[in-house]
Amino acid sequence: MTSDTLRTILVTGATRGIGRTFVAILLQQTNVRVIAAVRHLQSADAKSLSGLPRASGTTLLLVKIDSSHRLDAQAAFASLKRDGVEKIDTIIANAGIAHEGAEVSETDLDVVAQQMEVNLIGPWALFKAFKGLLHTSTVPKFVALSTEVASLTLRDSLPPVKLSAYGASKVALNYLVNRLAAEEPWLTCFAIHPGVVNTALGDTAIKSLGGITMDNLLQDGRAVTKEEAAQRVLDFIEKADQETTSGLVFNSSDGKVIPW
Repeated sequence: MTSDTLRTILVTGATRGIGRTFVAILLQQTNVRVIAAVRHLQSADAKSLSGLPRASGTTLLLVKIDSSHRLDAQAAFASLKRDGVEKIDTIIANAGIAHEGAEVSETDLDVVAQQMEVNLIGPWALFKAFKGLLHTSTVPKFVALSTEVASLTLRDSLPPVKLSAYGASKVALNYLVNRLAAEEPWLTCFAIHPGVVNTALGDTAIKSLGGITMDNLLQDGRAVTKEEAAQRVLDFIEKADQETTSGLVFNSSDGKVIPW
């Protein structure tokens, strides 16, 4: 198997939620080198990734990237180079955090800073570290997981979730993606909203509403399982190209652009 025929895909936040599901689905595709970025290499969740079933010609590499640590991405790059990784075709910047929200006036600024660090600076550091390996690919893609909560246009039509710090961090992330699209014309770069997903982060959003549960949303189709969300995001990534998707934010449920 040559590096030309082997697709290499890096996923951050790979130990749980939709990130782990991305890894599980990708491992069942043939001829893929999956790089799972985890916060703690020795954790039980990280080690259990090695037990996931995989298809013919597909391999798994674990690498440490804690998105709250700015130097981790560069260290991971150096580690992968030592392991012989010569290119990365797709990066899925999935790692993110959302604390239970409050009104803007009541939100702890340390909470704001933490979410900016992980949700904005983390993907920024990731791109800076891996730009060279992306550039080596013939079909390079940088994909950031975002949210419709970050849409200023949709604010009045969305449920009033109290996630101001999270939303602000994702607005900034969307801008980063837009700038990358302008500055790196060789790269397919976009953000995508996976939907309301049955994950810990999704539960945090639902709790901020009060009076409704994730089960309610799953039953009436307003939320999706991790498997459904991950598959449709991966399907969208597969079809994405620089001309039609770069710089934009998409809703994975219908493939439509989410307005600013």
